[in-house]
Amino acid sequence: MRAGARLYGVEATLQGHLVTQEGVLGLELSDTKEVLHLAPLQHKIQWDMKQKREAPTSEREKSAFSLLEVFATKKPKGLVRIVGVLEQKLEDKRFILEVREFQDSTIVMPAKRGLRLPSKQKQRWNR
Repeated sequence: MRAGARLYGVEATLQGHLVTQEGVLGLELSDTKEVLHLAPLQHKIQWDMKQKREAPTSEREKSAFSLLEVFATKKPKGLVRIVGVLEQKLEDKRFILEVREFQDSTIVMPAKRGLRLPSKQKQRWNR
């Protein structure tokens, strides 16, 4: 890109069902049924313009994957929306989504104190 910009990564918001494949938590995408492996957030792609470095990761963002793992044990049946950094592994070309936040029709994450119930407006996306 020669427009005075740099591409640091891709953050995606994806929707699907939580699945476990070979002992790894994954997201089966609603449209394609492709399964993306999920992983803890390693780094953010947001940039702090003043500090000229990667924006710091909050504690809530750091704990998002762990909370999602707990949530997955409750075997949710509805759709889950996950926001995170999309990475492609060079060795096997598979995609991994590093979880920064997630929500379903009953839970929004991250919240100031763990999981919380969403407002009615936030539930509309699942309809």
